[in-house]
This record gives sequence, structure tokens and C-alpha cells, in this order.
Amino acid sequence: MSDSEDEFKNFEKNWTTEELSKQIDGLKSHPLFIKEGDQLVQSEELEALQHILYDEDPQVLAKTFYEQGTTILKEKVLANKESKTVKEINYFLHKALEKYDEALNIDIEDKELLVKILSNRAYINTEISRVIRKLWSCYRGL
Repeated sequence: MSDSEDEFKNFEKNWTTEELSKQIDGLKSHPLFIKEGDQLVQSEELEALQHILYDEDPQVLAKTFYEQGTTILKEKVLANKESKTVKEINYFLHKALEKYDEALNIDIEDKELLVKILSNRAYINTEISRVIRKLWSCYRGL
């Protein structure tokens, strides 16, 4: 058994259930592990993560925003769409749209990437219009 394995076993044995629970709660509030942006509180950890994201080459940053928007669109909107509420779909459509808008705030040199961003934004705006029409139909039905 290596020294690091011994250290891990000693480390593991020293945690009480209460201490372990406290450590897990601390991790849950760390910006890296928070799932919803609303829970983020400005902290040194968050600033460090933001520097990693925003200190990149602008073209890489634009692609990152595109990928984030596409991930939200695929995983939060299109996956199991029928099981989501209109409110959930609308929320995530707007979150994806924000990411694409952030990408467009950068002078994008890659025309293929620009076309992808603009077409995804067009799709989202079409879907948002449908959501609004659905809500209006519900309202009129009341």
C-alpha cells in the first residue's frame, strides 16, 4: 500500500458523520458544483472560475458561449421536452438565448460558428413565440 493510500485511510477514519456532512454541504455551495445560477454568490471561488472562462482568446470564448447555449438547448429544452412545463421550457430557452447573445457580443471571425449561433437564435426565438402563443391561448380560455 502506498503512502497516499495510507493517508487516505487515515483521513477517512478521522471524519465523523457530522464533519463529513458539513464538508459535503460546503462542496454543494461551491460555485463549481452549483447547478442553478441563481444560487451563486460572489466569492473568491466564483471569481477564479470566471477568470478561467473570461480570460481566454475572444474566439475561443465565443465558441465556449456557443457550446454552453447548445448544451442548454439540447439537455434542458429538447431532451424529454414533453415532460417539461411551458415555464421550464421558456426559462431554459431564455438561458440559451443569453449564451448566444454573449457570443455575439464578440467579433466572431469564424463565419461557420456565426451561422450556427444565428440559426440557433432564430430557432429559439421561434420557440419562444410558440410558448407565448400557448400562454395566450390558455389565458383566452380562462
